[in-house]
Amino acid sequence: EIRELPVTSRPALSWSTADPGATASITFGIQFEEATTAVRAIMLTFPRTTDSPDSTAFVHEIRSAVDVQNHNRAFPAAESAKWIDTSQSRALRILCDDSGTPVIPPGYYSWTLPVRIPREFPKNNVWYVVLCSATSCRPPLCVDPDEACHRPPDSSDVIASYSVAGFNVSEM
Repeated sequence: EIRELPVTSRPALSWSTADPGATASITFGIQFEEATTAVRAIMLTFPRTTDSPDSTAFVHEIRSAVDVQNHNRAFPAAESAKWIDTSQSRALRILCDDSGTPVIPPGYYSWTLPVRIPREFPKNNVWYVVLCSATSCRPPLCVDPDEACHRPPDSSDVIASYSVAGFNVSEM
């Protein structure tokens, strides 16, 4: 199968605080250089831990769709509360409208969500911005200790995965 690859750049991550135990506003985003119909979801996966104790886990604190801010209304988000998938505690999926063929126009798109900062940071503090060809895509890496690792072919809906460096304790 030949798929259109979206032309993207500038995956980014910023945070309001890095104080252990605090809730930070995490903002992630990506630039679409050209319009695309290939992307059906954008996923942010949080740093992975091997032993996954609560003290070393970044966990979102999203209770409803209003807890996530969409900073560019040109993004073709799904309707009402169905525009986000928070079913995994260490990942967030932003879902495109599935009523037709959504077009993501050129532009910079970003979202902000509440995330609890762990008391101890994982050794590998890397976040991933993942472009998906299906709204049901799964992370290419294990992000939830209660879930089996998803490897190909389960990850076949992942178009691209961008690693973004995290931050250190108390870094601003």
